[in-house]
Amino acid sequence: MIVRALESPRLFDLPHSEWPTPQDFFDAVDREFGFTLDVAASAENAKCDRFYTAEQNGLALPWEGVVWCNPPYGREIGAWIAKGFQSAQAGALVVMLLPVRTSPAYFHDYCLKGEIRWIRGRLSFGNGEVCHNAPFDSMLVIFRPPVSIDQATNTTGREQNEQAPQVNAPLAKTENSGDLPTNRGKA
Repeated sequence: MIVRALESPRLFDLPHSEWPTPQDFFDAVDREFGFTLDVAASAENAKCDRFYTAEQNGLALPWEGVVWCNPPYGREIGAWIAKGFQSAQAGALVVMLLPVRTSPAYFHDYCLKGEIRWIRGRLSFGNGEVCHNAPFDSMLVIFRPPVSIDQATNTTGREQNEQAPQVNAPLAKTENSGDLPTNRGKA
């Protein structure tokens, strides 16, 4: 849930090292998912009652339940994304707030296997005293646990065939993040 400016000194020219997720943005996402664990927090900016701090090392602890992760945006971001994907494969639902970077291997190896929601405008990160717009676009990547055929249908084979979409049925609308708050135009 934090951006570590010291790991990316050009991110902000300020002495602070932790940048909490904007509360209004988190609240909108939390209404949809109901997070139970924040895996990259501090006691001052945790978004959930259960959270892991840098000292506890969220990468070394289990991610279970409905997980929120705004990881450090430094060189180890790929390890956080891999942990999110692996935790979802083990049964967690993981939502990650990430910078939009489509060139790194982690984007192709993991992010593309999840649901990506592009965030319009740039988020404003701050410590309660000073806020700054991020110098990059952001996205949510959602890793969901695998669903077995039985869980997905919970029906008999005959009911499955009756519920199967018709060949000419219209496609469902894809989700976008248009209803998520942004900071476009705010200083």
